[in-house]
Amino acid sequence: MSVGAKITYIQAGDYTQVPPGYFWCELFTGDHVSVNYSLNNGVHIPVSAWLGEKSEDGIRFSRWYRTDKLIELPEPFRSMSDVADINAEFIDGKLIEVHFRESPDPDYDEFIPVWEDNEEIIDRYTQQGYSFIENEDDANGFLDVKRKGFLINDQNRI
Repeated sequence: MSVGAKITYIQAGDYTQVPPGYFWCELFTGDHVSVNYSLNNGVHIPVSAWLGEKSEDGIRFSRWYRTDKLIELPEPFRSMSDVADINAEFIDGKLIEVHFRESPDPDYDEFIPVWEDNEEIIDRYTQQGYSFIENEDDANGFLDVKRKGFLINDQNRI
């Protein structure tokens, strides 16, 4: 949920821009894909994937769409036989995050996160046939802006 994430441009050799307890990495650009994997005969295979659309801040997501970009999970994660389900995040095909669980997001072709600072979109989308699913999350108090839930289109249920 991008807890603590921010984009900072650091001059070469300036170590003062990264506070203790944080790390920096290259800023990846491109498609952000979230892929679920299930263990099948001792190997994790991709079973579903969503393409994320980022909001203007470049950090939070404004929408997710189901995609056929079922990216193979890199070793050693692929053969972790003691983990039933894995969710991995990729930007431009580069692995950035691994969860030893399925994605907790709703299983629809399209879903729109609703944040407490944009709750006004609920009325607009429900008039277009979407339903609101309450699913409040503040990442155990670490999010400045809570996610209130999701807008889903009942017509696109899998």
